[in-house]
Amino acid sequence: MRNLEYLLASGKVLSIGISDTPAYITSRCNTLAELRGWNQFAAYQVEYCLTERTADREIIPLCEHDDMLFCGFGPLAAGLLTGKYLEDNSEPKRMTKGVSARLSERNLAMSAEINVLSKEIGHTPSQIAIRWAMQMVKKSSPIFGARSLKQCEENLKVLDFSLSKDQMNKLNSISKIGPNNPNDFLKLPRLEEILFAGQKGKINK
Repeated sequence: MRNLEYLLASGKVLSIGISDTPAYITSRCNTLAELRGWNQFAAYQVEYCLTERTADREIIPLCEHDDMLFCGFGPLAAGLLTGKYLEDNSEPKRMTKGVSARLSERNLAMSAEINVLSKEIGHTPSQIAIRWAMQMVKKSSPIFGARSLKQCEENLKVLDFSLSKDQMNKLNSISKIGPNNPNDFLKLPRLEEILFAGQKGKINK
């Protein structure tokens, strides 16, 4: 963190970010920087998509607490969420069924559900997957890759619409991951009553 501060102080970089690092290490780095009067990390990058939501457990809460921009890469799950793996077609593919663990029954079923939603709301599966990632984290900037100008233009159309609460709830339901302890435990009504003595609604952040 000291060396990164030298780079900032010398004007060689404008801000610093971190990628694919456990939340406890990132938190420790930010705390050390805060104590020393140095710059903390401004952004955190890690894979995040409907089929890979483990960042929900510790990384995203850390980003929100430390006011870091969350940069989730791979919002289309290496192309899985575009729907092109649901049937035989001529589209370029880099994964093979029976070989890639990403092409699990659960993930393919999720892709099929997104395909259905796509037909209902008139937006492509790719747009839905990216838009979901944008709306899941208040301060976020999903990182997507595009093989062609057409794909890039299609993906950028996510800026033109929002998913409704019901649509987000449906996507969250089909992509739900296991318990996020102790965070889920601490959100139980009886625990909040104990921790905040029934005054949580009166506390300003």
